[in-house]
Amino acid sequence: HQYRFDFDENRKWLAHFQGSVEWFDHDPEYSNGIRQRLELLYKNDPLFHIGRGKVSTYASDMRNSTFCLCPPGFAPWSPRMYEAAAAGCIPVILTDHVKLPFDGTTLNWKEFSVKIREKDVERVREILSSISMSRIRSKRKALRRVWTALSYYKFENGKYSAIDHLLLEMRIRFSRTTTFVSSSSSNGGSVLTDEEWS
Repeated sequence: HQYRFDFDENRKWLAHFQGSVEWFDHDPEYSNGIRQRLELLYKNDPLFHIGRGKVSTYASDMRNSTFCLCPPGFAPWSPRMYEAAAAGCIPVILTDHVKLPFDGTTLNWKEFSVKIREKDVERVREILSSISMSRIRSKRKALRRVWTALSYYKFENGKYSAIDHLLLEMRIRFSRTTTFVSSSSSNGGSVLTDEEWS
């Protein structure tokens, strides 16, 4: 797909989802049933663009939507989060257990995305419709500022890419670890646990 950040505020749909709804063997655990519920609830809703499979208009359909729904597949993360950001479409994260890239270090995902609990899938329309235009503009502004952080392309306009943010996060984590090891060594030393890396 070819992506470009879209600054246009006039969007055709409130929300967009395009992709697999069921796995080939109809595994009931696929997506925790979230994709299936989204299709059942919203496929005939004129405010939603819900479609199955791959289409040539995927990127342009995202650019025509205010919000892009990012439910899990077999894993909680989804490339839709990055595709949505590149299209200027506010990502809606529909999974309870996901570690978002660079969140809490170099990015604040609350500024440019929406998080909805899995149990609230039936309220997606209500929740998204209740977000004010001023809040939408604020999230779009933040998204415009940071979307390159979710791409590994090399940008020539001074924008930081995912590689730059990865290096920044490593430097931040290394700095914290160095401080921890330094203070621990004066107390006889210690081994870092997984929790202390996070």
